[in-house]
Amino acid sequence: MRRERSERDRRVVEIALTPEGRRQLQGGKRLVVELLNSLITPFSRQEVETLIALLQRMMGRLLEADGAGSAPQPQEATRTRRAAQAGGARPHRARRSRRGDAT
Repeated sequence: MRRERSERDRRVVEIALTPEGRRQLQGGKRLVVELLNSLITPFSRQEVETLIALLQRMMGRLLEADGAGSAPQPQEATRTRRAAQAGGARPHRARRSRRGDAT
């Protein structure tokens, strides 16, 4: 890495990657891809696609919350669950079959 003065604002120092830094970044990316590929090997294509879809939905919710100015808080979910249990209601949990499909 090297430090460079910003052309837009001379008070600002920007950090730029050197050619060696770019080579190291590419090597790191390769390692991450290999690791992720080894982690998903035991899963079927459908399971991986389902995981990706669920993660995309979660990311969408986070982006919506960020746009609204607040992210969902874990404590709020716990309080809601406890209040429901105190009233005799139980929180709904989707049952899953052996293949991971919601039933």
